[in-house]
Amino acid sequence: MNADDHRPLIQRINTLQEQLLNEMKRCEALLEEGQLYQTIWNHSLAGMYLIQDGIYQLVSPIAASYMGYGIPELVGMKSAVIIHPEDRKKARNDAIDMLAGRLDRPYSFRIIAKTGDVRWVIETVTSTTYRGKPAILGNAMDITARKLTEEKLKESENFYRTLFETTGTATMILENDMTVSLVNAEFEKMTGYKKSEWEGKKKWMEMVAVEDIPKMQKYHQLRRINPDAVPKNYEFKLVDSEKKLRDILITVDLIPGTDKSVCSDIDLTELKAAERRLKESERFYRTLFETTGNATIIIEDDMTISLINSEFEKLTGFKKEDWEGKKKWTELVAGKEDLERLKNYHRLRRKSPERVPRNYEYRMRDNRGRIRNIYCTVDMIPGTRKSFSSFTDITEIRDAEQELSRKSKKLEDMNTALTVLLNKRSEDLEEIENRIFSNVKELVLPHIEQMKLCFPDPRYLGLVELIEANLREIVSPFANKLSAQYASLTPKEIQIANFIKEGKTSKEIAQILHLSKSAIDVHRYRLRKKVGLNRIKTNLRNHLAALK
Repeated sequence: MNADDHRPLIQRINTLQEQLLNEMKRCEALLEEGQLYQTIWNHSLAGMYLIQDGIYQLVSPIAASYMGYGIPELVGMKSAVIIHPEDRKKARNDAIDMLAGRLDRPYSFRIIAKTGDVRWVIETVTSTTYRGKPAILGNAMDITARKLTEEKLKESENFYRTLFETTGTATMILENDMTVSLVNAEFEKMTGYKKSEWEGKKKWMEMVAVEDIPKMQKYHQLRRINPDAVPKNYEFKLVDSEKKLRDILITVDLIPGTDKSVCSDIDLTELKAAERRLKESERFYRTLFETTGNATIIIEDDMTISLINSEFEKLTGFKKEDWEGKKKWTELVAGKEDLERLKNYHRLRRKSPERVPRNYEYRMRDNRGRIRNIYCTVDMIPGTRKSFSSFTDITEIRDAEQELSRKSKKLEDMNTALTVLLNKRSEDLEEIENRIFSNVKELVLPHIEQMKLCFPDPRYLGLVELIEANLREIVSPFANKLSAQYASLTPKEIQIANFIKEGKTSKEIAQILHLSKSAIDVHRYRLRKKVGLNRIKTNLRNHLAALK
């Protein structure tokens, strides 16, 4: 067989060699591709798995690692087993929607690892075939760390949102262009504005009083250049929704890493008004303290004198600057007995004020060493342990009282001597009266009785009896006593009363006095009325006889 006879065979062998070489190249390419897929399968960030009839057929090492199982444990296991029971239905529906083309984004759910830990994964699925049968190729990534971060971020946002709303002060967030981007409920309460009116719509300068706008704009700009060059706390005037000016203390700082600033506002309007009222009250009471007219001091709990008025300086001769906050009031007290008593009052007053007198006297020593008698009024200042003490110098009054006491004693002595003299004079007068009465009775009346016998004529006898009656009246103490007790009696009534006392009838008295009987009866009626017998059934003669 010649060479030509072997040419077809050689061509066939060459063809087969060429085909074998190509097949070898294709195998090498497949091998390289397989190695590539193997690398992707083993080292991809996402875990991959092949599921057929709901059972894991293939599981990549990455997927097995976050599931917490070994690959042999997972192969042959139902894929739904590791899904959290609460997420199984949603995960199944999301997978169906993605396979049907209704869902084009990854979906997330929770799995329960072999250790029992709950982990979050994000998954995509696609349809494929495996060993000639339909299968599902899944790609999943463990996002537990990201979920935890999101939850923490959400928790942090909720925390700061709650803090922003419940901080207790009006708070707002300002953008770099001065727009108010966020305000809280306290801001609404303080200003009367609504969030919807301001957030993202207005700039904060629209609520600032005109005179404060330049300052606030300057601070806003400087804060973004050099925060340390701008005060964090300052005051300004805010115009509220009712166009009223409010005094505001603002605290401003930049939010780190941004051009935004957070502003916290405290309404000082009431406080400022209270401060003004307090200053007015302080001026009022300071004026009252200085012009009260009495020496006045304020005493601290430790007995130090903290405040003195000018009247105190006049009274004591001491200067304010020598005493205020430097010395104790005990240094003013003269006498150990007074000092102990007043110190005891000071202590008790701070425990039980009602047990201590508010007013009392003691002796004070002035800057010349002179002892002054002081009338003191002391009371606690409500809500403090300080006491308020007011002094009145009664030295002259006490000196006058002592002088008056001495003069009164002298007058009492003189009055006693005068009383003795008057008593002696009264006794002498009584002795003289008794002597005269005795003389008239023994030396004159007997002769008158004889004269009555010598004048039988009734006319002369009446005259003699009249002389006798008048004489008896003159020397009798009855007339004096009667006029002394009844000052309204006339001399005639006293004369008739004497006759009645002697037992004479109206007719007899009329004859003696040369009056009619009816006139005597009128006098008797007046006598009864003047001596208080007009409404009493008492004998007039008995009443007159009983007079002493």
